[in-house]
Amino acid sequence: MQHSYSLKGYPYNNAGIESFHATIKRELIYLNQYQTLREVIISVENYIYWFNTSRISLVG
Repeated sequence: MQHSYSLKGYPYNNAGIESFHATIKRELIYLNQYQTLREVIISVENYIYWFNTSRISLVG
């Protein structure tokens, strides 16, 4: 596995992760109030698991 960085002014390599960050904030973070960092970690881990295994995907 090779880590990829786009050049300054060319954000195309980061488009996928930027889209995911926007989605997780919109669907999870902004809808909940957390009391501890542990709650955040568990919530994000559960969301990522669901996102990768159970959600309906148009990619097939």
